[in-house]
Amino acid sequence: MVEQSRRKGAYQPKALSEILSRVVNPILEQRAGMNGDLVAAWAELAGERYAECSLPVKLIWPPARGPEDRFEPATLLVACDPAQAVYLQHEASQIISRINFYFGFDAVVRMRIEQRRPEQHVKTSASRRPPPIRASRNDQQRVAAMIAVVENPKLKAALQRMGEAVFSKGSSRSGDG
Repeated sequence: MVEQSRRKGAYQPKALSEILSRVVNPILEQRAGMNGDLVAAWAELAGERYAECSLPVKLIWPPARGPEDRFEPATLLVACDPAQAVYLQHEASQIISRINFYFGFDAVVRMRIEQRRPEQHVKTSASRRPPPIRASRNDQQRVAAMIAVVENPKLKAALQRMGEAVFSKGSSRSGDG
């Protein structure tokens, strides 16, 4: 699905993520004081070790005293598996640095960790979702040929997964998969 906006007499396509972020970000900002970009990038920001066992819950901003007050960074509340919380705390300053680099300014000054499994806070419908449709071997080979020039193994793996997902969804809709 592509939304198009009129600019200089021509239609310019917009990414679906851009359209969805306009809907999701205000809800997250209102309920959790953060945007979907932080949640989406958490695996990269926290690192592989903490991607599965932790999840940002909300940004806690200091109360504004007046319109002329200078900006003060937030505290990031993170739900983390109790067995990993001590290790996450040890690396908190590095993760905060990555978050601030990601945002391009000092958005977070400290991290507060709640020892609980992330799924206890964020109830997903993953258990109700049907299993993903797998791409055919032909589609897997097609994607592999397209990304053969990519040298970075992590990027290559991510592109392979994305390509297979695109082809599997396309073939399930068209009825030829």
